[in-house]
Amino acid sequence: MPQSNGHAAEFDSEYETKVPKAFARGLYHNIAIRKDGHVYKTVHDNYDVLIDSYSDVALMQHPWVISNKIQNHGKAQIHTVTQVKPEWILELPLFQKEMLRQRRTGGLVQPQVKAALDAPSVVSSHNLRRESLDSALVVRHELSNHHSCFYDASHSTPDSSASSTYPLTVTEGYFLSPSALKE
Repeated sequence: MPQSNGHAAEFDSEYETKVPKAFARGLYHNIAIRKDGHVYKTVHDNYDVLIDSYSDVALMQHPWVISNKIQNHGKAQIHTVTQVKPEWILELPLFQKEMLRQRRTGGLVQPQVKAALDAPSVVSSHNLRRESLDSALVVRHELSNHHSCFYDASHSTPDSSASSTYPLTVTEGYFLSPSALKE
């Protein structure tokens, strides 16, 4: 049930979880897994990348992250980064065993990705909270120059069938909810 935050619009209590989940599904090709220290490895292209040094997320060392872009400044850096949980991406085609990149000689290019996705805690968590890929949350992103986003929260509660679009502000390192912007 949506909760009021003192503003005219009501926001879903799971807003801060649903938005990164939707970004993970839409920007799955920009997901990276931590390799060691501050170095991450993109799952799709197998690049070594660093989180932009101006981002607070760089110090958090999340095991999985997603970004909107990769830029090369002598070293490849990822920008506008947020954490991703592996159970959010298990059903995506890129993360199925047959779709993971293979070496010509056999074996996976990144066996740590498969091991992380097969971890018992990820699989059991995914099975407990299995969600449909055609969820009610749809994200349209324009993360190029403007760093502006909108998300469509289609409320499917018994007392509300309305659909509303709310602005989402993106800063380096965080996706901010409207409630965080009230001050």
